[in-house]
Amino acid sequence: MLTVKFDNGSQVIFSRQEPLRQLWLAARSGGFHFDYDEESERWMCDKSEEQLGEMLERIVLEQADIKLEFEGL
Repeated sequence: MLTVKFDNGSQVIFSRQEPLRQLWLAARSGGFHFDYDEESERWMCDKSEEQLGEMLERIVLEQADIKLEFEGL
């Protein structure tokens, strides 16, 4: 498990779900499950098909007002 804490008290939590071969992400906006797509070599949300990096950029901006780039995730 990895917990990212921001100065404003909010946090984002990552956890591996090895039996399911997924990454789970918990944020203020909800919980998300990611599957690894071999073809694109990216982690993709199983509901929205958003890439993990794109979602992280959006969540960090929403929760902490910090603009970061997570290219290649």
